[in-house]
Amino acid sequence: MTVAAAAMRVSSRGPALPGRLLAVLLLVLAIVGLHFTPMAALTLVPDPLIEVPGHAVVPTVLAVLIATVTALIAGLGLLGLIVDKHLAERIQRSEDDLARAQRIAHTGSIEQDLRTGAIAWSGETYRIFGLDPNLPAPTGEAFLALIHPDDRAACETQAFAHQADLRRRRSDMQRVALRFRIAQSGGAVRRVYHESELVLDQRGVAVRWIGTYRDVTEAYEAEESLKLVFEDNPVPMWLFDPETLKFMAVNEAAVVHYGYDRESFLKLTLLDLVPQRDKGVIEHAIRTNLSAGGSPDHLWQHVKADGEEIDVLTYWRHTTFCDRPAQLVTITDVTEQRKAEARIVHMAHHDALTGLPNRVLFHDRLDETLLRVRRYAENLAVLCLDLDHFKDVNDTLGHAAGDRLLVEVADRLRVCLRGSDMAARFGGDEFALLQIGLAGQHEAGALAERIVTLLSEPYDIEGQQALIGASAGIALAPADGETAEQLLTNADIALYQAKEGGRGTFRFFEPGMDADLQARRTLELDLRKALAVGEFELYYQPLVTLETSVIYGFEALLRWHHPVRGMVAPAEFIPLAEETGLIVPIGEWVLRQACAGAAAWPDDLKVSVNLSPVQFKKGNLPQLVVAALASSGLPAERLEFEITESTLLVESETNLATLHSLRALGVTIAMDDFGTGYSGLSYLRAFPLDRIKIDRSFISELGESRDCTAIVRAIADLGSHLGIPTLAEGAETEKQLAWVRETGCTEMQGYLFSRPIPASEIAKLLSSQPNCRQADQYLLSA
Repeated sequence: MTVAAAAMRVSSRGPALPGRLLAVLLLVLAIVGLHFTPMAALTLVPDPLIEVPGHAVVPTVLAVLIATVTALIAGLGLLGLIVDKHLAERIQRSEDDLARAQRIAHTGSIEQDLRTGAIAWSGETYRIFGLDPNLPAPTGEAFLALIHPDDRAACETQAFAHQADLRRRRSDMQRVALRFRIAQSGGAVRRVYHESELVLDQRGVAVRWIGTYRDVTEAYEAEESLKLVFEDNPVPMWLFDPETLKFMAVNEAAVVHYGYDRESFLKLTLLDLVPQRDKGVIEHAIRTNLSAGGSPDHLWQHVKADGEEIDVLTYWRHTTFCDRPAQLVTITDVTEQRKAEARIVHMAHHDALTGLPNRVLFHDRLDETLLRVRRYAENLAVLCLDLDHFKDVNDTLGHAAGDRLLVEVADRLRVCLRGSDMAARFGGDEFALLQIGLAGQHEAGALAERIVTLLSEPYDIEGQQALIGASAGIALAPADGETAEQLLTNADIALYQAKEGGRGTFRFFEPGMDADLQARRTLELDLRKALAVGEFELYYQPLVTLETSVIYGFEALLRWHHPVRGMVAPAEFIPLAEETGLIVPIGEWVLRQACAGAAAWPDDLKVSVNLSPVQFKKGNLPQLVVAALASSGLPAERLEFEITESTLLVESETNLATLHSLRALGVTIAMDDFGTGYSGLSYLRAFPLDRIKIDRSFISELGESRDCTAIVRAIADLGSHLGIPTLAEGAETEKQLAWVRETGCTEMQGYLFSRPIPASEIAKLLSSQPNCRQADQYLLSA
């Protein structure tokens, strides 16, 4: 009995497994003791009158059997304890995991037994409401007291209706969903979203009510912030459902821009804004990107309510709206920008005055055609054409009349050509023609004769008759060359012979017409010697800020004093220097001289030096710049380099890296001749330029060519939006200067202000002006 009492006492101490095992063992020992103690004290005497059956159990065997059964019972008890412990641990783990999940999701649970009325809150529910979890779950008035006063009446009405349904145990009761604010004991106000529903037994009778409380304070604040940024944003924006593509919300800017009222807008899908011809492709692209978790930022065409098609850039980001997945899209209308870019691209490939293809496009077309010539053994002809006595028209009738004459020449050339042929204007009075699919040389001769004859007929220019002529040189492929350069060179040589032969005629290229090549070789030899004997000199042209009319620097320009030819123009020797690689040592000399000269100027003056694409090839340009700055003592911020688009078109990654290295030294980078190529816009993104210099070919036609004016204004606007100064090159008249100001350029350079001057005249130029720097009264320098 004592052992049994000890077993009961150990068992009552707690659920721990060791204690429970000890209690089982003591209890088994007590049972066995209670059995065997009296059995041991009892002596059984067989009755001689009763016959013992043969199958009777021997007492010893019976004792063993009882002990075995007792041990089995004890073992099963121990197994049950172990199983019970594991089940308890699993249940505890599940409860802990559920509590952890609720804490992570900021979602607590509530449960009510409809039979007993007992209510249970989870720990997270207590945390959300700011209550001690050891307290009983509040009900009735106590619960309503936790709700914000402004939300209490609505919640109370909902609670009464809900309790009535619960009392009736209505199985058809709808799910409850409610949003309200609560006031925690510490004074904090939180927003809660509540959902609940009934749990039915197998007979369909409501037995429990279960619900959740979710803390949506942060989500609500984020949504409110989104609404504020969204609705008041001047940029068109919308939210749409990524599954249905239906609009969920649009801001006022989108309503105004697209012309739909808000109600109509929200009935549309994203595809309703897409042109009918593109819907299938665009829907596939959108869904593919969304399903892959991507963001289909792209240039799209959209259709406004009035049917107008616009180009837009879209930026997509995943978000949530009203607790649902959504895509937030911002819209940038780039229609006008695209039109301006298209005009720039067109101007990059076409002559602004005549509309004919320019040298770039002609060269590209010739390269393409030569591939076919080599592949299919076809023939073609290149004609280089110059107008005779065109200068006389400019001198007598004026440049405006000369321009109208050039337009008429272009029209006459178009009349002479077949659909597969091409005419181009290279500049001035230089034209070129490409004749494709020749049956023989005679066809090229017939075309040249027809053109020379037609261009020699009188022109009526505003009531005045103008007479000019034309000379042409012809090179045939593949006989006279297999590359564009060879054909153009040989056609130009033949043109020179035609001019030498009396003008008004044409010549076919012949191998003996290479006198110019010999002259070129001579020029190359002289060029190699010029650097060694000191025949080069730097001239400087002022760079002026338009707003203040102040000189902020000078561009260094190379001049060659040839002992026989005199002053050789850069256009005559720079291309040759680049082709032969001599531009590298020449450029290094220019850099050192420019830095040394600028170091003696006032501290606020910059010097601008042109860089050739060839100079980037050696890879040591940053080192040369460091050496030039160190030897001269010129601060890096006073040095600016001018590059052209060709620098970025060839070995762009390497050259961009070099430019970034130069920028890291502190020097600034300007894009020269901007607008003459077709990739400048893309490199404005690839490299942050410090200045844009608009090519003089646009400035010279400001106010006369609507296209040129539009291009200059577009570039100036682009620079303004990017925070990049725009400099107009080649301003030569007051009228051009007025147009430069009107289009929005911030800086200028040109003969109207000053011709390039030697270094010795810079101090005189500066000191001759008021305050030594004002430029308002500058006259054309001699």
